[in-house]
Amino acid sequence: MLNNFSEIIQQQFEEDQFEVRLKLNSDHELYKGHFPDQKVTPAVVMIHLFKQIAEDFSAEELQLEEASNLKFLNVLDPDQENVLICIGSIEKQENKYVLKAVAKTSLKVIAKVKLIFTTFVDH
Repeated sequence: MLNNFSEIIQQQFEEDQFEVRLKLNSDHELYKGHFPDQKVTPAVVMIHLFKQIAEDFSAEELQLEEASNLKFLNVLDPDQENVLICIGSIEKQENKYVLKAVAKTSLKVIAKVKLIFTTFVDH
């Protein structure tokens, strides 16, 4: 469903720190339903983008275990600003990855999150 939703335009990992810049596709099918007259990037999609960052960092398939701190501070409308900058850290703790990050545009902070992922186990 999120094919062609975003494109990585810059990705930098240094030890446990990261900065990833994503260009959002404002013509993506998702925005036609959320919402046609005022596009809004859903919070669940931003969490998915952070999951992708954690998977790129860890080179493992991960699943969200806990979202202990989620603060969505502003609306992200891809017609107004289509570059999302994600900055933060990822710490490995046994089979878990703790991601603490901020998502922002050049003008405003969109979200602050703390997410805990575990390595994916298929049952």
